[in-house]
Amino acid sequence: MTLYTVHAPSADGRSASDTDRVAFVKDGFAWPALLVPILWLPYRRMWWPLLGFLAGSIAIGLLGRLVGEGPSTAIAILFSVWFALEANAMRRWTLARRGFALVGVVEGRDRDTAERRFFEDWLSGLGPSPAPAPAGPAAPRSAASGVIGLFPEREGRRT
Repeated sequence: MTLYTVHAPSADGRSASDTDRVAFVKDGFAWPALLVPILWLPYRRMWWPLLGFLAGSIAIGLLGRLVGEGPSTAIAILFSVWFALEANAMRRWTLARRGFALVGVVEGRDRDTAERRFFEDWLSGLGPSPAPAPAGPAAPRSAASGVIGLFPEREGRRT
């Protein structure tokens, strides 16, 4: 089964009209980002990662003139594989910059199955909802603070 993170424009709006803007991002390797990154990035409207990819590609091309074709090709292949591994993380980052909130994680055999599972729970009001944020850095901890496990949330900078 494949895991998908689910991002919505507003974390508290559970109306049927919001469902068309919900984004499902697969966890793991992105084949289109490996095979056709120059087409995949604009299609996903990921402008900053596109600029980074182009800058990296140009830098590898310039490096090829200095060190030769063999090492430059190996570096280009490694760069492409790394980019495909991190492409979905960059997509999550782009959605967060646009104001989308992470509203859940769902698994499914394919994207259609994951969407059906998520929306059955989300629209009924039983599905995952984000934990309420603490009031401030000195907010008391409770079971409703969203902390799971043994590690506390970071409260502030230590000097």
